Amino acid sequence: MKKIAAVISAAVCLAVLAACGAPPPENTVPPSPTATPSAPVVSESPTGAPGSATPGPGESVPPSPSGSPGTEGGPLMQALMKDDLAADRELVGLFLDYYTEHHFELRFLPQFRDAASLSRDDLSFYVFNMAIENTTDYRGYVTKEEFETTLRRYLGDIEYEHGDSEYMTFDGEKYVPVGWDYMGAEFFRLTRISRAGDTFTASFDIVSFYELDFMDSYEDVSPNMRAVMDELGIMEMPENPRTAIKAIKAMLLRDDYDEVFTNGGRITVTFRLVRGQDNLFIYTSCEREYPPEYGEP
Repeated sequence: MKKIAAVISAAVCLAVLAACGAPPPENTVPPSPTATPSAPVVSESPTGAPGSATPGPGESVPPSPSGSPGTEGGPLMQALMKDDLAADRELVGLFLDYYTEHHFELRFLPQFRDAASLSRDDLSFYVFNMAIENTTDYRGYVTKEEFETTLRRYLGDIEYEHGDSEYMTFDGEKYVPVGWDYMGAEFFRLTRISRAGDTFTASFDIVSFYELDFMDSYEDVSPNMRAVMDELGIMEMPENPRTAIKAIKAMLLRDDYDEVFTNGGRITVTFRLVRGQDNLFIYTSCEREYPPEYGEP
């Protein structure tokens, strides 16, 4: 696992190579814990740059009815505030960039209809991972304060009762993982998007890769990575994973991406925009669909 993380850190931050392969059948949580996670790779240059001090950190951003120029938050936020919102090539590419850099944000988002339907296990797993994703000094735990800040950062002002969960223990001051192992990587290809008031609804196809896809040769990689290597005309993975990542993103921009790649499922989320923080979205719901071979979540 550490070897994989090192490989990906040299790339454009694909993500600790931590989120690939076929999605597990129950929500987004990995299989039974086996190994303590290593510190994740932090994005070198986030797609969504923090906004100015006004509005303040975490403050919701109402969509601009005119899509006026000068919108803060980077190109993705600006594109989302346009009147003619559509899942076009530009927006597909901007979301690919965003979720490649913010690699756990959608990958581990738990399935929920509203705050009341969030399970303690899924929620604690997500918040813990988002907290360590945003630090370069992973100490083997996340403090209660860091947990609460991260919870508000991605899910807004929801109620949460601190305590142990399937994936970590809580001693009143900090969360300590019982251990687990991340698997592979996932890319999210926007297929539909709409807006109602200040709430967006977006659907993404999931394209998954095995844990060792970015290190193994042609005979040993997944069908999806084999398609990438065919595109590049290679039989051995190049030393620099950026080559494969660049090819994956280019292939996902094509209209026939779903004929080239095997679909690993679909995720539909609702979110509001925020300024003043690295991530651009506060999520208000998440629904996942998996291919029949994965079973019902």
